[in-house]
Amino acid sequence: MTDQYPISEQYGRCTEFSIVVPTYNEERNLPRLLASLLSQRGIEFEIVVVDQESSDRTPQIAADAGCLVLKRRRAAFYSPPAASRNAGVAASRGKYIVNLDADMELSDGDFLESLRGLFSEDTQAVILHERDVATGYWSKVKALERLCYTGSSIESARAVTRELFDKVGGYNATISSGEDYDISHRYALHTKVHTDHPLTVNHHTGRVQLSSLLKKKFSYGRTVNQYLRESRSTGGPTAMTLISTHLMCFIRRRDLLVTDPGHYLGIFLLRALEFMAIVLGMGFRAVGLSSEPDLRRLDHSEHSRLS
Repeated sequence: MTDQYPISEQYGRCTEFSIVVPTYNEERNLPRLLASLLSQRGIEFEIVVVDQESSDRTPQIAADAGCLVLKRRRAAFYSPPAASRNAGVAASRGKYIVNLDADMELSDGDFLESLRGLFSEDTQAVILHERDVATGYWSKVKALERLCYTGSSIESARAVTRELFDKVGGYNATISSGEDYDISHRYALHTKVHTDHPLTVNHHTGRVQLSSLLKKKFSYGRTVNQYLRESRSTGGPTAMTLISTHLMCFIRRRDLLVTDPGHYLGIFLLRALEFMAIVLGMGFRAVGLSSEPDLRRLDHSEHSRLS
């Protein structure tokens, strides 16, 4: 069941862009994102915050800023924000949809106006490049990993026309891994996905613990076979294709071995550990065990940080 706070008139009448933001206990991050959104010039937009029972001031901060705030029940164990994103889109009215995380920040006040200019009849989805703002060793390793993916098929489209979003049926809420990659692949079956542009979103990932990274991949492993089956059914990549694509991204940026060897080599160590965590998750799923690491403390923006 999804409830909502009263919506302010300011955003109730906007119909050009709908910004959808899933949240859970984001009172430290959300004000920064909202400030960057409210500074946008020349664009009508609405902000839809989909909150899963935050125990802090997240819903009130969003409501005070004039956002439409939807309330959804929080699952017993962590699940990706796919269902929250779908609920947010269903409650929104904009022609264009932008799916953001609470720990993101638009790079300048003309971001949405520039983004609007990238859409056309032939281009109905746009990849938003991300620049991680990270602290701590493993967070910086993930930031460097994301840098390796820039301009590759690993990046996913966060901006899309409502028409195309509805056509592909929204996010697949039944999988716990690859939901962003999955929907981008389905977009590409119907339109050109724009990636060759300078627009960048700042992603304030902060400090992430190795244990959190591995718990996340364990969770992914529990539905990875389902994801791969559905990917094959739509002509998507196989497991070996995904692995080789990631590896080629790292090899392409081998210059980082000279400029940042400590974090570059850390990518390969981390990927090996994450692979083992995924295999372990697959094994738990295969034998039908219900016991798994408690992932309830991982919020939506941490999901984006760990992907």
